[in-house]
Amino acid sequence: MELDPEEAKQLREVSEVCNVSSTIGWVGYLLPKIKEFVEEAHEEMLGAIHASDAVMGGLTKRWQQRESMLRGILKYIESCEDEKKRILQEIEERKRQNEGVPLEF
Repeated sequence: MELDPEEAKQLREVSEVCNVSSTIGWVGYLLPKIKEFVEEAHEEMLGAIHASDAVMGGLTKRWQQRESMLRGILKYIESCEDEKKRILQEIEERKRQNEGVPLEF
């Protein structure tokens, strides 16, 4: 069964993201390092209790940016996993319909 070009492109993209996000490079090295950067910024912010408002504002912004980036990446990976499942389910349903196999409810 052929996928339309847009569907094939989308499946390639989400599959690639899912593949990369399950490698030892991502799980074992990159993700922990990113989390370390977030924690480091948070600790620096908390440790600067005597800093001026401008310095504290900068440290807070730095931590928030790192935290936001981490959450955004994790949310993107999760959405890719969900999208991949959805596309594969749709493909399977179309295949069953084309073969005349009744769908399960």
